[in-house]
Amino acid sequence: MQSYFAAAARAGDRVATAKLANSQLLREEIAARREVLRALPEIVTFHNTDICNLRCVMCPRHLGQGTHALDDDLLRLVADELLPTALKANFTSGGGEPLGVGFEVLLERVRRHATRLDVTTNGLLMTREKFLAMQPALDHLNVSVDCVVPAIYERIRVGASFDKLAARLAHVAELRREHPDGMLFSLSAVVMASTLPHLPELIAFAARHGADGVVLQRLQHDVMPTWHEDVTRHFTATEIERHLDAAEHAARAAGISLVSSGFGRAPLWVRPVRSKVPDPLDGHGICSFLTQTFTLMFTGEVYPCCKPTDYRLGDVYSESSFEIWNGTPLRRLRRAHYDRQGTVFCSGCELAPHLPARPLPIAQEALRRTRRWIDNRRSERNDRRQRPSRAAIVAPPPHHRIDNVVSLELARVIEESLPEPRDVTALDRRDGSLWILHAGWLKHASEPRAAGVPVLQLNPAGQRGCLLAFVQPGVLLASFEGGGVVLRIDRNAAMPTAHVVLRLSDDRASVRTSGLALGEHGELWVGEYGVAPGLRCAIVHRSRDHGRTFARIGSLPPARHVHAIAISQELGQVLVTTGDLGMERATLVADRHRPRWRRWLAPWSGFTAIQPTPGWTHFGTDLEQGNGLVRIATTRAGEPPKTPEYRHLAQEFDLQVRQIELLSDQTLLALLSMDGDLHAARAGKRAMLLRSVDHGASWRVVHRFAADWSDAPERFVVIDEDPLTLVTDGVAEARLLRLPVVTGHTVPVGTSVPL
Repeated sequence: MQSYFAAAARAGDRVATAKLANSQLLREEIAARREVLRALPEIVTFHNTDICNLRCVMCPRHLGQGTHALDDDLLRLVADELLPTALKANFTSGGGEPLGVGFEVLLERVRRHATRLDVTTNGLLMTREKFLAMQPALDHLNVSVDCVVPAIYERIRVGASFDKLAARLAHVAELRREHPDGMLFSLSAVVMASTLPHLPELIAFAARHGADGVVLQRLQHDVMPTWHEDVTRHFTATEIERHLDAAEHAARAAGISLVSSGFGRAPLWVRPVRSKVPDPLDGHGICSFLTQTFTLMFTGEVYPCCKPTDYRLGDVYSESSFEIWNGTPLRRLRRAHYDRQGTVFCSGCELAPHLPARPLPIAQEALRRTRRWIDNRRSERNDRRQRPSRAAIVAPPPHHRIDNVVSLELARVIEESLPEPRDVTALDRRDGSLWILHAGWLKHASEPRAAGVPVLQLNPAGQRGCLLAFVQPGVLLASFEGGGVVLRIDRNAAMPTAHVVLRLSDDRASVRTSGLALGEHGELWVGEYGVAPGLRCAIVHRSRDHGRTFARIGSLPPARHVHAIAISQELGQVLVTTGDLGMERATLVADRHRPRWRRWLAPWSGFTAIQPTPGWTHFGTDLEQGNGLVRIATTRAGEPPKTPEYRHLAQEFDLQVRQIELLSDQTLLALLSMDGDLHAARAGKRAMLLRSVDHGASWRVVHRFAADWSDAPERFVVIDEDPLTLVTDGVAEARLLRLPVVTGHTVPVGTSVPL
């Protein structure tokens, strides 16, 4: 597979491991001829703007400046949907300059998601600062030069300065000598009548600036006819071959490679050049653009390949990337390739040699041009800039923002290290014993400080436990990350037994503790969770017999997973939050007895914590920055929610809200932490425990975990309330925490609290 990511995965990098898992799944699914792919694309190409700093004669920008650019929020949405599993992002030209509009936004996302980067640029905007910013991520940098004769270069690339370009490339060469990297570096040229005789000089120029090779492209007239520069109108076939031979001779002398496949020539590899990321998907009887690449245009439209067609796959302004990736148009194209049927545009293409060539190529090309013309007129009438962006939909709904509600009032916490790590813990209130999941085993501890005694091996693969909870005395439910099932364990039997009571919608899904809600008379609700590539498992199941049997309840809007479920006894309703990307974030509600899901809040932040209390419903956000605690006053069933009160966390407390728990005296506890891969968001902060005695109107930080995050828990379990005793979970160094009695008193429900 990919050596770069494989090395990172061996070192324990979770991001690299996820990317490799996606690539492996993609290859398995293509080998199985799947039309619907659970795996996501390995390459994401961003033609995010047609605004350019030049007016090159062979480009539509020669006729006028571009006017399109995808807005920053939409770029972030698409990047966050696809880059976590993608190996490569391409910043290239859709008639615009990729180092211009939107570059900083996309580069930040590329670096955040540890994705390799290809950039095709005219080089004039490539300052030292921009090159240094993208250098650590670069897999391939290609600079379009065309000709090194200044007068010819500046006549072709209108608005350019050859001296400025040469200075930029000299800086790149200098920086690469100071900071060696493993990127591929090439110059490219569109071969035209005026540039053909000067190819040897271009190759020598490339060698002086440290390029690995030069790519020669044939002048195309599909988009911008430039017949006056067509080499075939000025040179005979013999003369063209002589100039190309001279270019190959210059490449051998300079010691760099030359690729001129557009002229029917085999690439000249003068010295070994490493393969680009990712490995090609060849030999499966399907074009890699339909299985490996997601190509986004500056209009928001997604097309199947690099050639202009009218096969529009979707529009990211109104559809998620996941919907487009497995939408009807792309599924039909995949089937046309698998079955060797071909299409008007694919048949006869050099990228699809597995398809039979269509007869009458002249008629086929005429049909292509006609369809493209019709499609262009349709696009002009439906200008994407006038359409609302789904990025605007995910903004917070109207709310009351309340600042300065968290104070640092650390309590004298008695803290003890527990003898072993634990994934999840459940308390048996009958005898105060603990039941623990760790490394696939169910263990029993007679009291919190005792080591767990192995009782039953539930997961031989040793997958991490993510759910362990009592659903009735002596009966637990358990689930493991990526296990695909929920287990019911009866500890009342002479020998505890476990059997599968629920097979989830995908064998990579699971159920987390936050995705379980217990009601009365044997009622319980569970929501599926998972982060595997392409997984969409926002599905809820209900049991009415203490988890012996389950039935799927309704259809939630498509989303990656269920974050949390809670039952509001006051409302007689079930609340569900889904996440965690873009429009998939939602808070939904359904009547417990006649469940039909409806949106309760506009998409916001994929709340990961829910806690109904008398008079209020509390939520916690799950953002990289700008987190807060939200509470909404209870309304009668069927009424819209009141305006949320958003208690903004100041910078020093700005962490994701993992869990909110209600104690018997109406005190609230909240756990704040941050995902392990968000190093910048963690920097200088600590996971912390908050307490509120006024129904969430204000909060106190009563405990902070270690500065090195070694004991930062995923969740906590309340063992006792007098004194308040907690056990932390989901961390290698589990702790027992004992907090002092709260000084003061809990404010009665309905009391006005000054803020």
